[in-house]
Amino acid sequence: MSVENSGLPPVRGRRYRGYADLIACSAVAAASAAFGVLDEGGGVRAILGFLFVFFVPGYALSHILWKPGRGIAFADRILFSIGLSVSLTVFTAIFLSVGGVPLTSATLGLVIALETFLFGAPSAVLRRRRGEGLPSEIVSAAARITGSFASDRAFWSVVAVLLVGALVIVAVILSAPPPAASTSLYLLGPDGTEASLPNNLTENVSASVLVDIYNGERSSQNFTVLACLALANGSCSSQNTSYGVWGTTLPFTPGKAYLVNVTLAQGAQVEETFRFYVTTSGEYVLSFTLMGGSALRTVGIPLTIHP
Repeated sequence: MSVENSGLPPVRGRRYRGYADLIACSAVAAASAAFGVLDEGGGVRAILGFLFVFFVPGYALSHILWKPGRGIAFADRILFSIGLSVSLTVFTAIFLSVGGVPLTSATLGLVIALETFLFGAPSAVLRRRRGEGLPSEIVSAAARITGSFASDRAFWSVVAVLLVGALVIVAVILSAPPPAASTSLYLLGPDGTEASLPNNLTENVSASVLVDIYNGERSSQNFTVLACLALANGSCSSQNTSYGVWGTTLPFTPGKAYLVNVTLAQGAQVEETFRFYVTTSGEYVLSFTLMGGSALRTVGIPLTIHP
């Protein structure tokens, strides 16, 4: 008496097990390329990107160059995959550069992902025609690993936990946002360089500097810049301070100071023109102090005023 079982549904997913490694390579390639285009992913992107650049395309290509289970051992295939992947990445970058394509992580990632798909597709076709599944060296290596795990499950459980923990720590470190840049204050000459800062002037002849301010605080800020003209060995008096406006020409006498305001959004930067002239000859220091939020920055330039 025979039992009919032809009507039983096939086990879902079993037909794809013979291509699990190629499917995994394609998935890593697609995810890495997507993260590169979107400029997201953090630590996950870094881990996948490492596999993507140093292993995945070469592994797919190795199954075209060497038949599964014939003429190459598992460890040899891994080494060849690494070498082929690095070579493919280098030559791809060279070809893109020579062809005038902008060499960015997004373009390089997309091209390498396309190469991986192009290598993986004929590898899958060859397996199907030969009636082969996963390479025998991979099957035997997996069997040895599972057998070892079964014989000493406690040890390998600890190893697995430590490995997963290390990957999580690496992902967290790599995905952490970079530290915010601190608030800064710079003085530049009229042409935007420090070399053109005015140092030697004549009485009552106007000059200008560019005051460069970057807001590195955690929110928008109302900054105040205190511009003070002091003798080379002296300081300004708070009683001789008045408000000024960017771009207008402000007269200075020894000990005179002006307050000028600027509002900046978080992460914003501005260059304001500060115009001035000095009415008395002598040796001075024109200092600028940035105040607001947690910022307190002071920079200055020495001035020699001639009659």
